[in-house]
Amino acid sequence: LLKSDGVLVLAIDDNEVHTISLILKEIFSEDIYEHTLVTLVHNPRGVQGKNFSSINEYAIFVYKAGEKIIVDR
Repeated sequence: LLKSDGVLVLAIDDNEVHTISLILKEIFSEDIYEHTLVTLVHNPRGVQGKNFSSINEYAIFVYKAGEKIIVDR
């Protein structure tokens, strides 16, 4: 499903993040793959806008264990 140098990126809202995380961990074993969850807050003030509301969204990254794809700066 995923090349050894590939990265799966999945964007999802907070309604299904827990369920899809469990499914991804079953498909992509944590022994072989890393699973990183990043919170994306589009509108931290909670004011409704034209594009996004106050809901949080998440990006889930799945990649081969031992690979460094996210660098802290």
